[in-house]
Amino acid sequence: MWIVYHVFPAVLAVSAGICLYISLCKLCETRTSWRRASALIAALAALFMLDLCSVWTLFMMHLCVFLLLWLLARRLSSRRLCWGLPLSCLLAAAMILGGMANARDIHATRVMIENERLDEDLRIAWLSDLHYPTSADAGALRQLVRRISDEQPDVIILGGDIVDEHTSAAQMEEAFDELGKLRSSLGIYYIYGNHDCARYADQPAYSEEQLERAIARQGIEILCDERVLLRDDVMLVGRDDRTHAQGSRVAAEELMGDEDVCHILLDHRPLQLAENAAAGYDLQLSGHTHDGQIFPIGTLCSLLGLNELEHGTLHADGFSAVVSSGAGTWGYPVRTQGISEYVVIDMKKAADA
Repeated sequence: MWIVYHVFPAVLAVSAGICLYISLCKLCETRTSWRRASALIAALAALFMLDLCSVWTLFMMHLCVFLLLWLLARRLSSRRLCWGLPLSCLLAAAMILGGMANARDIHATRVMIENERLDEDLRIAWLSDLHYPTSADAGALRQLVRRISDEQPDVIILGGDIVDEHTSAAQMEEAFDELGKLRSSLGIYYIYGNHDCARYADQPAYSEEQLERAIARQGIEILCDERVLLRDDVMLVGRDDRTHAQGSRVAAEELMGDEDVCHILLDHRPLQLAENAAAGYDLQLSGHTHDGQIFPIGTLCSLLGLNELEHGTLHADGFSAVVSSGAGTWGYPVRTQGISEYVVIDMKKAADA
């Protein structure tokens, strides 16, 4: 993660500075005396980008996308297109402001799955990647808890990254005090994500033991490479996150067991979907991807195939996978790609079962 917080911002800042400098020079190409001023402006803009999680960095990232499009348009057109820089600034600002509103607008996504191993229907509420309180304050969290409880789920599953390295100890306690008010008939279960234990912070605000106590106080059961028989016909299997386990987590196939019931795998990251389907799992619930969160990251991840499933639902030969984009945002209170969501999965007993 050192690369993400130190090397990546430096590379990003230098790239953005060069892009801005070229754009300013193109705008003032007949005024050579302005080139030094352009270099100074670009250098200052890049310097403030060294804080990866600042809104300024996010603004510059989007600005550079629009500037590159403008420079390409200038190259393809016979006109000077002098309006490109101010228009790019306006578009980038509009995307950031719109992204702030989008991040706080949490949708309820509904999925219906038929399963022949069920004796009766099962409603699951899946909440992941809240990253409290980056984009949701205490009031928004209370409202979210009420909305999820009003769905009348049979079971509620917290899919990791509910808090992260930017969460204070008091905010961590506050988050789970509120989440403990969630209501379901079969309880609340929790799996770790890669951010929960604040491993990416130089000086974590809370320890893993404090996190576990805060969760346990609310009657929330942690599944860390463990399984639990939720009902006579449903087995929940919770995997430890790859980062949290530090390479020592138990294989999903070993965790499954041989009971002839509906097996639901909980894994923060959407990994090994084909292998888990072959092992006999009926459903896998994941998060982690945020559906990119920041344009065009999600699009690039999909094009490059970096995640087996970026977002949404996959059905194949009796196996289903659901990947949520998460109810919150990491780093910035902004989402310029995808939606914030919790997912309600209605598992129905198959008609011919």
